[in-house]
Amino acid sequence: MNHGDVGGDGLRFEASGSYLLQRSIGRGGMGEVWLARRITLGGHVQQVAIKIPLEADAAGDVHPEALRMAHLNHDNIVPFVDSGRLPDGRPFVAMAYVEGLDLDGLRMLAGMGRDATYAQRVTRRIPDAIAGFVLFMVLRALDYAHSYDFGDGVRGLVHRDISPGNVLIHEGQGAVKLTDFGASVPLAGAGGDATFSGKVPYLAPEVLAGEPADERSDLYSLGVVGYELLTGFHPHLHPVHLRTAVGAVTQALEAMERPLLRPDQVVEGVDHRLSTIVAEMLASDPGDRPASADVALRKIGEALYDRGVGPTTTSLATWLRLLRTGDLDAGAADRDHLPFLRGPDGELDILPRWTPTDATRRALERALTPGRADDSRPREVDDV
Repeated sequence: MNHGDVGGDGLRFEASGSYLLQRSIGRGGMGEVWLARRITLGGHVQQVAIKIPLEADAAGDVHPEALRMAHLNHDNIVPFVDSGRLPDGRPFVAMAYVEGLDLDGLRMLAGMGRDATYAQRVTRRIPDAIAGFVLFMVLRALDYAHSYDFGDGVRGLVHRDISPGNVLIHEGQGAVKLTDFGASVPLAGAGGDATFSGKVPYLAPEVLAGEPADERSDLYSLGVVGYELLTGFHPHLHPVHLRTAVGAVTQALEAMERPLLRPDQVVEGVDHRLSTIVAEMLASDPGDRPASADVALRKIGEALYDRGVGPTTTSLATWLRLLRTGDLDAGAADRDHLPFLRGPDGELDILPRWTPTDATRRALERALTPGRADDSRPREVDDV
């Protein structure tokens, strides 16, 4: 074969490169994530995030996340890059590096903190349209993953670990991306998996009770994330930091026995339509939640764009830049990207005031969960 003839179908060749680990950017119970430089034999350099299990004797020839992620190609899912094994035998998966922040970082940037204790010191909040746009983009990712056909009768992926740390925003592009499918399982055709997985405060009640997760369990977890973005509060946890998983489970289960307060019943001025959709996602009975990510996606889309204008990736990037620079007045060009943040007076409201309702103030005084109705006081909640 000459250099101008590479042959036809079936040609196979080996290629490789090297990785240079730069710094740790995350660590959990199962593994750690490193920022790394990937250098191909051709000299191409790419920044990647490498996920490595903690156990040196991790079973399997390939990181389990790689087997699923290699199939997924969606603009709201962090792209798969490569997989392999380290010199000590541990499998790894390399993903595209998203230069930006996760949703915990977003709340911190907006002054809303990242846990329930901080919420008592909040004065500003994330605009409803920005929070709704983040949910809208994550729902796009879930709709794609839940309906993906892997062939051979295997269909869909349940993420099972929707949480603030697994939703990333590329600040320069305003792109919202879902990551960490390491706990995901197929919806159908592969036997399923009822293993308890995910971060306890974000798990649906049926999962906490030991039932297998499905697409509606992911919607519940995203509902918890949305509740935090809109209010600054977790809908299950008291405004006291919990250090144990057992304590979080107990507190969550106790809170779930009381009626849920919509976000607009917890913080004044929060959009009623978005509040209603988030509350539907947080229904205790899976049958009362939106039937699919697509249904929830359409509902949030109607709420965001019913006036013919709404947030985009460009406007999200603009809003983040204004927060980083502290330029909350914004110039004319930036104002053109943020028309949905104009108030009745025509002025931009980059960071609306965070004002708790009277019910929330009473709950905070008693160290109760603001997101749940207190049966010892008059009911101030609609059925959802």
